[in-house]
Amino acid sequence: MRSRLVLFLFLAAILIALTPLESVLAARGAPGSAEFGFGAHLDLNGPFAVEGVRLASDLQLDWMGLDLSWRSVAPKAGAFDWSRLDPVLETAAHSQLSVMVSLTDAPDWALTPQGPAADKTAQFIVQLVNRYPQVVKAVELFPGANTLQGWGRQPDPRAYMSVLVAVKTAVSNSKLPVRLVGAGLKPVLAGDGNTGQDLDDASFLQSLYENGLSNVVTIVSIQANDLTGEPLQAPDRSENRVLRHYENIRQVMLDHGHESGLIWITHLTPPTGNITAEDQKYQDPYAQSAWYEQAFSQLKSQLYIGVAFFSGLNPAESEQSVSLIQSQGDYHPFYRSLRDLISVSRSDNSSIRPGRAKDQPLIKSIK
Repeated sequence: MRSRLVLFLFLAAILIALTPLESVLAARGAPGSAEFGFGAHLDLNGPFAVEGVRLASDLQLDWMGLDLSWRSVAPKAGAFDWSRLDPVLETAAHSQLSVMVSLTDAPDWALTPQGPAADKTAQFIVQLVNRYPQVVKAVELFPGANTLQGWGRQPDPRAYMSVLVAVKTAVSNSKLPVRLVGAGLKPVLAGDGNTGQDLDDASFLQSLYENGLSNVVTIVSIQANDLTGEPLQAPDRSENRVLRHYENIRQVMLDHGHESGLIWITHLTPPTGNITAEDQKYQDPYAQSAWYEQAFSQLKSQLYIGVAFFSGLNPAESEQSVSLIQSQGDYHPFYRSLRDLISVSRSDNSSIRPGRAKDQPLIKSIK
């Protein structure tokens, strides 16, 4: 009997030793994890930012997203202003949150005729992660890079790949534990009033693969923040700005042998009515909540989708937005649904219900 126990422990030790470390330590929704991850974005400059971080912790979100304007942090070369970022990420670190930073808006000193300079981008990412090593666990580079607005210049797949490779090399050389999220695709209609300045995201992704994308990243991201229609509406040639456009993106990944790659929906916003008048019904918070419930259930069922990020934890600074904390400090109707979705998805702590108790106020002070 004793010899059998020794043999069992010996075999168990071998099995643990042979198990890849990334699989053991993989965050929910990331490569190596079989579980879908829930995320939400924080508006750094919007009201209730710190409260938004606390809400992310209360909900037990797997990821908190943060759009970071490079220009606002470093308007001049060598001069950094971390004053807005420090209190937010310090609170996130204290709450043990995993943060994905989406880098946007390269400053003029870091722009070339082809787009953001690869070496300068890599240097900034290393500085950023070194400053917040406990909390910044993923970086998305220039979401919407297939558009003039997102890239800052005429979209250029080769130039974007140069940036990805430079950042990947710098992060690896510095041994920083941060995941690189690539592409940041924004669905657009080819030739739809963009005078050729924006590129179809599927074609842009194909060019990235032709230039070696699958050797650089394991996560391809989609910015689903300008959509139309119901979550189940299928894409077609006349309209690909629907949620299920991720199926077209997945097909491009499969066509290039990237079966192991994951898709992250790094911004998820219900239709605003800007595309069709029928979508104006989603200006109602309860209609938005119903749309989100269906969308998250649908995305969770796709094994190749790792994470989906709700549009906002707190209100945006300068525009109407869908956020869990609304402008008056109360909850969006989707708060309870998201809390329940997260709760039933966590097999490791199913007895713990995320979210604040009913007698605990969300906002301690209205600014």
